[in-house]
Amino acid sequence: MKKGQAGIEYLAIYGVALLIIVIVIAVLLNMFGAFGQNTVCVGEPKTFQCADNVFQVTDVNNDSYAEIGVKLYNGNLRGIKVYTATCYEGKEKPDRIRPTSYEPNGISIGAGDVKEISGVECYNRDGSRLEYQPGKVFDGVFEFKYKYDNDLEGAPLRTGRLYITTRMD
Repeated sequence: MKKGQAGIEYLAIYGVALLIIVIVIAVLLNMFGAFGQNTVCVGEPKTFQCADNVFQVTDVNNDSYAEIGVKLYNGNLRGIKVYTATCYEGKEKPDRIRPTSYEPNGISIGAGDVKEISGVECYNRDGSRLEYQPGKVFDGVFEFKYKYDNDLEGAPLRTGRLYITTRMD
């Protein structure tokens, strides 16, 4: 009985210690991004998506500020032209941001086609430029103004949004 009791005590003590070590390692790996952040891209309206889930928040201009690049899929039955694009943290658009303009001709994306739109400056919730921080999670919106190819002259711009969550890289 003493051998059995000693075996159970050994397993209880060292088993709990091993479990604690595994939990601590998992927490540390999660803190340093080893498990990664799920990247998400949800379009509004649903006919717009990130093609092949391709998008990134990076520092294209090497100026310590974040820019976004998106492969925009047009799932509409009509072609579109994108005239402006903006990027901002959170779900509410800040008041003082400057959109990237593609006027007067716009970026044409045919029905069912994909086009890359990159170098769009990202902004904080207060309207200031978003600082580029590798590994930091970006949770925000890529917003673009567009018209259908067959819209009448003078028709108002429509708004499309991609809600994006990803790590800056």
